[in-house]
Amino acid sequence: MFVVGKLFSALILPPGGIILVAALACFFAVRKRNGRSALSAGVAALLLYLISTRPIADTLLRPLEGWTPAAASTERPLTHIVVLGGGAILPGVADAAPPGARVLSQPSFERVVKGFLLFRSTDLPVVVSGGSPLADEEEAEALAAGRLPAALGVPDDKIVVETESRT
Repeated sequence: MFVVGKLFSALILPPGGIILVAALACFFAVRKRNGRSALSAGVAALLLYLISTRPIADTLLRPLEGWTPAAASTERPLTHIVVLGGGAILPGVADAAPPGARVLSQPSFERVVKGFLLFRSTDLPVVVSGGSPLADEEEAEALAAGRLPAALGVPDDKIVVETESRT
């Protein structure tokens, strides 16, 4: 049911729904032999699809996700460094991952590295978060994210792995 809900929302919610409407408009314009309308709807659908793809979306988001230094002062003392998940993928042939494990996407990898750098300057525990959207079908993202700080020398008692989130 979860997978059906994800597919339905991808087709109905933006940008999927808008692309679907533009593709239908293009189809009907072609049937009525209206070339300009078909071309306009087709170009709109293609452009919307392209800006929805991972490489172009990441390029557009990169300036918004720049490094933000930790706050100089807070009213309460800091207790943990929280690293939110940003995606994990199945390993490729060249990836050195255990069987059945996933590897971090580029945004997740960068977040974990920044969390590690904060750990080095603060010695606060690092909380890595990220579940498995398809429940038991995949390794939780936080398990993949937790392997990186451990490999960089963060003690096990300073790494907290949260695997229950679904999105």
